[in-house]
Amino acid sequence: MSKQQPTIGRIVHFVIPEGPSRGQARPAIVANVAEGERVALHVFVDHVVDDILPVVPFVPSAAPGGPDQPGTWYWPPQVSAQPAAPAYTPPEELVERARVALAAASSLELHKAERFYKTYCSATDGRSEVTGAELPPFGSCSVLVRAGWLSVFRDSLPPEEMGFGS
Repeated sequence: MSKQQPTIGRIVHFVIPEGPSRGQARPAIVANVAEGERVALHVFVDHVVDDILPVVPFVPSAAPGGPDQPGTWYWPPQVSAQPAAPAYTPPEELVERARVALAAASSLELHKAERFYKTYCSATDGRSEVTGAELPPFGSCSVLVRAGWLSVFRDSLPPEEMGFGS
């Protein structure tokens, strides 16, 4: 993974260098990038605590560091623009039903389910509408996803082909 470079407008954390709040981090916006990774910062102070301290809301030059290095800046723990997807563990009985459905499917049904999935992928440019992540090939999808597309295919059949009606 490439190392992030500071740019004007990015939010970083600045560690207060002195006073009773020494060592505490405050959010800051990069106002200018100097040589290397030294930056000028506008620091957002906590006026309840920091107004009585010798904290300057503008820092003309700060070096990169870490949360344990007063007078330095560092990237916030999560810089990701996308929220993390919530963790979900499907119930085992749901996964088992999906396995049974896939095992009982004919190769033609599985091929058609894959075609439906690929049609969806072409409509979304191969990305998840929910997360924006690139969608895997059908065979690499989870059992639930493959069984879901199998159900979509089966539901698209006329009732007489599904064993209903006359």
